[in-house]
Amino acid sequence: MHRAHFGARPAGFRLAVAGGNGKTYRLRVGNSAYQAGPLATPANDAGLIAQTLQAAGFDVTGARDLDGESLRAAFKDFLDKAQASGPDTVAFVYLAGYGLQLNGDNYFVPVDAKIASAQDVAIEALRISDYTRRLDGLPLKAS
Repeated sequence: MHRAHFGARPAGFRLAVAGGNGKTYRLRVGNSAYQAGPLATPANDAGLIAQTLQAAGFDVTGARDLDGESLRAAFKDFLDKAQASGPDTVAFVYLAGYGLQLNGDNYFVPVDAKIASAQDVAIEALRISDYTRRLDGLPLKAS
């Protein structure tokens, strides 16, 4: 199997934050078990972030080693929950795993992605802006 990087790097980064004094929701994903080769720390990093945010009062939805279908479903569930919770909600997403940038767009890579060329990125990985736009469109105090 060909291992393609296209600027891939292990990524642990905050995706989006929206603020308020009400409910707090957090989606945490740590992808380590990639078919193209495992990463050493993302699952542990995501776990430490989850513990910290739980201590701060966040309702944390955590997952690790998600395939493309499960990753998309986790984002959808998280965004639906944030939308239903009202304008005083704090929503936070933390991703740890492989991230890619292609043509100015940032992508998060599921563990089952098969990326052999640049054309595969948009099909196999999640474009982050698709989710940040939806989060920005929610009636939250800040994003």
